[in-house]
Amino acid sequence: MRIYSYSSSGYDGDLVEIEVNILRRSLPGIEIVGLPGGAVRESKVRFRSAIMNSGFDFPNGRVIINMAPAGERKEGACFDLPFACRVVTASRDKDLTTDFLILGELTLDGSVRGVTAVLAALSKAYDSGVTNFIVPTENRDEAVLLDRGSVFPVSSLIEAYEVLQGGVEPYRVDNNQPINIETFIDFSDLRGQEEVKRGLEISIAGGHNILLFGPPGVGKSMAVNRIESIIPDLPREEALETTKIWSIAGKLRDSFKIISKPPIRKPHHGASLEGLVGGGKSGTPGEVSLAHNGYLFLDEISEFKTSILQSLREPLEEGVVSLSRAAISTWYPANFRLIATANPCPCGNLGKADGVCMCSEKEIRRYWRKMGGAIMDRIDIRIPVSPVSVAAMVGGEGTSSKEIKERVYSAVTIQRERYKGLAFRDNGGLPPGEIGKFCYLSDNLKEQFTKVVTSLSLSSRGCHSVLKVARTIADLDSSSNILEKHMLEAFTFRRYGDEDYYFS
Repeated sequence: MRIYSYSSSGYDGDLVEIEVNILRRSLPGIEIVGLPGGAVRESKVRFRSAIMNSGFDFPNGRVIINMAPAGERKEGACFDLPFACRVVTASRDKDLTTDFLILGELTLDGSVRGVTAVLAALSKAYDSGVTNFIVPTENRDEAVLLDRGSVFPVSSLIEAYEVLQGGVEPYRVDNNQPINIETFIDFSDLRGQEEVKRGLEISIAGGHNILLFGPPGVGKSMAVNRIESIIPDLPREEALETTKIWSIAGKLRDSFKIISKPPIRKPHHGASLEGLVGGGKSGTPGEVSLAHNGYLFLDEISEFKTSILQSLREPLEEGVVSLSRAAISTWYPANFRLIATANPCPCGNLGKADGVCMCSEKEIRRYWRKMGGAIMDRIDIRIPVSPVSVAAMVGGEGTSSKEIKERVYSAVTIQRERYKGLAFRDNGGLPPGEIGKFCYLSDNLKEQFTKVVTSLSLSSRGCHSVLKVARTIADLDSSSNILEKHMLEAFTFRRYGDEDYYFS
């Protein structure tokens, strides 16, 4: 029998084998080797007391515990229970045939406390061929999310030992349902602003980054807050990926349910660099990773520090974020879609009929340059948002979320089928080498496309963005080919150049 535990380090983490040797003719003591961290070194006090207070005899002599592989540092309190189980079985000369992954923190009386990153640990163990898992009862609902292997929830060291002895049935659950987020907000609440609704529809349907800019109070944030009502559910594997990251970050303590809806993270503009991209002493995932397979909403993007905005370049381009610190070097998935809002100028009055903008052209350009051309060039859809007229405000309801949702779901289904088995899942994620294949233009459209690109002075990435957006618009129309109307509409969302993000 081999007993494993788990050391959380980045997205993958490390599976750790626990080995015990009892030197009965040596002086009593406990020695833990294999680069243990502070919490692991302290576990000798906890698991020794737990063993004795649970009615087991602690072995006489020197107990040597090795954590393999020895070259990686091990952190966390989840090693208490596997240490205790390994020592008890070794002292009783029990040689069982089944391998187990064991997680759990022990109290001094032998009770088991919950730990973090349980889903990540089980996923790693299962991929390595371990199919039996002993976890704290507190983490039971999180463990069964994997829906693979045999889960044995325990609340004490005694119960864990009984599982190792055999004869205990694994936990079974019949009603493990994903979270279904009910929303009571609807796009019909947003009067006017049909171009904004259309832009968000295309963004969600094709996975495109989007920027809404306009004076305060015109409905930018109100519109973004309604995307929950039109986003489709995540496929099973993507939902598990996202839930695994939240498990590593310790975000599942309140509700151990699989995250079936794409997450929408809304960091404050005062967030630190570590809070946004991850890192810190323990290398925990940041907001960009918590938004994996979902959306990162930066409200008033110009208020964020330039260093933070520039740190988004790697995840926006590669879909991952690498964390290199003095003591750690890890990575996390960060395949999110960026949704940003901004004022048109520092004072916010530019483009406002009843407002007076006192900002100079130089100040406006400096305001927009803060975001950097590299970030702005990765935003496929840019929409100026003007104040709505009084007539539109008191008029009838506009397009509802139900109408938009039906079109979005249809387009997403088309893309998932088209890109099945490939490394990307939507039009927004199309790599440059695949654009010619999936965004084909007829000879006539190519000529027209070239003329418009030349007049707008678009970069190569800008050209690719237009083609990808046009492909999404065609999917929303259930069209197998990109037509002229699709291409021209795509250009309307890219008509603002690198420095031209304000009203003329």
